[in-house]
Amino acid sequence: MSICDRTTKKEISIIGAGLSGLTAGIALAKAGYKVKIFEKNDIVGKRFHNDYQGLENWMYKKDGIEYLKEMGLELNFPYYPVNELNIIGLDGTAKNIKFAKNIFYLVKRGVGQDTLDQGLFHQAIANGVEIIFNSPKNHLNFGEIIAQGYFPDKFTDALAYGYTFPLNKPNQAWVIVNDKIAPDGYNYCLIANGWATLTICIFKNYTKSQEYLKKTLETFEKQIGFKVTKAENFGGTINSFFMKKASFNGRLYVGEAAGFIDGMWGFGMKFAIMSGYLAAKSIIDHTNYEKLLKKELYPKIKASLVNRWFYKILGQRSYKFIIKRMDNPSSFLATLHKISSYSWFHKLALPFAWLSLRKNFKDRRFKK
Repeated sequence: MSICDRTTKKEISIIGAGLSGLTAGIALAKAGYKVKIFEKNDIVGKRFHNDYQGLENWMYKKDGIEYLKEMGLELNFPYYPVNELNIIGLDGTAKNIKFAKNIFYLVKRGVGQDTLDQGLFHQAIANGVEIIFNSPKNHLNFGEIIAQGYFPDKFTDALAYGYTFPLNKPNQAWVIVNDKIAPDGYNYCLIANGWATLTICIFKNYTKSQEYLKKTLETFEKQIGFKVTKAENFGGTINSFFMKKASFNGRLYVGEAAGFIDGMWGFGMKFAIMSGYLAAKSIIDHTNYEKLLKKELYPKIKASLVNRWFYKILGQRSYKFIIKRMDNPSSFLATLHKISSYSWFHKLALPFAWLSLRKNFKDRRFKK
């Protein structure tokens, strides 16, 4: 049964009230559909801890906030533009880089009223979306849009672990690129509106995460000039995968449920929001979801997996390349956009990346 056949009565069921599910629900409700979202938790945003995350602003030419507006979303949540970055390299010294445009936007995730999650929740309710909490559903036999988040797997692609805490400092963003404390990844400290998020994002050596976190905290305390006295810790895994199709048996998979995570840096918010909107658009316009994804998302995800493969191969040399390119901020942003776009080079390299990262190409939706 096709998705069009299942929605002739304009009634849509969505599993999951994350960013992708809420975005899809808002778009469908505005188009006159009756929407029910079934959420396994008792509140939206429970997975997160009021931590700051970055809404990247380099993969697409259009500004990320403008994308949200074009998708019909209101900006009823605080967001903080970042056009200045402090990067700590291999030698431990900090370099300050100012960009001509915003490199990303900080938004808070979690259950607080100042979070992106709660902002979208209130928009959904205002548009008539019904959200049923404490209602887990099986994606194999229920729902038209599957937005239930990542599927647990014995493989972990990356680990994010850190602290949130109050900090009376000006808004600023710091990043560490050093394989000794951020293996194959990066660590960051994001400060906005008197609140800080300090996180390690590592892609290997997970058993040493506490050691990396301790060294990262010490580094940022010294560089920024603060001492953490009260903090809440949080942690989670990043599980990305790539599938041939994000639709199955008439159901449209969106966000992390479809594996839509940037394989290079682990960013996922924009992909989640965009895929939710595209799923809704395919239903509203009776168009093919896969065709929309092939145009907007699949190329970016393929490119990110190839980039991750190269990043792992180059090791410390990749950090040196990143820091050197930052000597010219405009060139650096252009480079980020270029390597995020699926080129002939990415197409040639994809089979080799597949051999190295083949667990990322395992469809985790249907594992037993």
